[in-house]
Amino acid sequence: MRHLIQATLLATAVLGSSMAYADCDDGPRVMPKVEVSKTDYLKKMEAFFDFVDTDKNGVMTPAERAAAKQKMKAECRAKKSNASAW
Repeated sequence: MRHLIQATLLATAVLGSSMAYADCDDGPRVMPKVEVSKTDYLKKMEAFFDFVDTDKNGVMTPAERAAAKQKMKAECRAKKSNASAW
C-alpha cells in the first residue's frame, strides 16, 4: 500500500496538470468539490498507474510517463476537435 501511495504522489508530481481525466480544458486544475473517500481516490490512482504502466511490470518508467502524457494530450486534442465540429 505504501508503494502505491508513493507511486501516486510521483505520478501527480511528474505529470502535474496534464493528468486530468474528466476534462481537457487548459485551465488550472483544482481539487474536486465533492467528498472523495480514500478508497475511491486510491482506485482512481491505481487505474491511472495501470494506464501509465504499459508493460505491466509494476514500475512507471520516465518513458512510460512521457508516452502517457502525450497520449492524454492527443486524446484531449481529439476531444476538442470533435466538440468544435458541432
